[in-house]
Amino acid sequence: MSRYECMACPPEKEFDDSLIIDSNDYKIKLDYDDFETKNSEKDKKNLEEKKLEEKCKQEIENIEKDKEIKSDKAYNEEEKEENNYKVGEEYEELLYSNTSKEIKKLYIIFFLSGLIIISLILFFEIFDFFAKIQKGSIECTYFYPGNEINILNPNYNYENDTLQIFINDEEISKTEKYKSNSTDSFNVTIKLFTDSIDLSNMFTSQNVKSVIMRSQNSIKIKNMTNVFENCTFLEYFEIDGFDSSQVKSMSNLFYNATNLKKVNINSLEISSLEDMDYMFAYTNLTEINLTKFDVDKILKAKDIFKDINGSKVFFNKTYENLKENLTKIYPNISFEFQV
Repeated sequence: MSRYECMACPPEKEFDDSLIIDSNDYKIKLDYDDFETKNSEKDKKNLEEKKLEEKCKQEIENIEKDKEIKSDKAYNEEEKEENNYKVGEEYEELLYSNTSKEIKKLYIIFFLSGLIIISLILFFEIFDFFAKIQKGSIECTYFYPGNEINILNPNYNYENDTLQIFINDEEISKTEKYKSNSTDSFNVTIKLFTDSIDLSNMFTSQNVKSVIMRSQNSIKIKNMTNVFENCTFLEYFEIDGFDSSQVKSMSNLFYNATNLKKVNINSLEISSLEDMDYMFAYTNLTEINLTKFDVDKILKAKDIFKDINGSKVFFNKTYENLKENLTKIYPNISFEFQV
């Protein structure tokens, strides 16, 4: 090789292995970097895909959860609605049951009220029915002097006794006065609807000519004081069927009944009688039958036969020992004693 050739040609340079190595390393580095880049991109892509996948999965899960929640919610709503329906049914049933109970109570109350009302009506009807059953009567004949007169004694409280008064079958007031153009006698019927009656002063000073008293149910007599006192028109009196066992006084029973000719009082029970003062005084009786009178119990008998002339009085034979004393007191009366 010539010098010129050497000058023309640069001198050969020694090959540096390190450069080659560097170059290779660089290349390798480049390749590695490229690989890394690619892998990084790939990884990034994979990561993104993975994230996307996870996101999708998460979204799917969320959707599923939402569906499940909605399903649960729908189920809960349905269950709630069903429960509300059941509660509503139970409430309606309870309300119906309570309403039925209230209605039943009202029915029972109305029924019992009606039953009570009906019972009271029936009671009063029965009471009224029995109250209106005639238990006795007083048949009277009145002397009519041609002017207005009271039928019965205005001083007698008839409201204490259940009475009805009729003249010729027409009912009149207990305090009504009778007025007629006739001067004849007229009949009065007194219907008795009572279990007991107070006869004291019933006919005092009235214009009765005859009185017949009858009881079908043993009406109890409370008192017989002054019943016909001063009844100057009275001629006849008869009583039958009454329970007089509680009567303690008959004082002035016929006092001053100056026209009284006959009485029939044999049916009177006088077991409690104590007072006979002036019982027959100033009458015109021809006979007086006291055979059923228990004279031993009489405590008062003052002037019992005063001013009675020509009359016969009959006592029970057990009191014959009283004849002498009675004859001394009432010399114008004939006393006889019978069994």
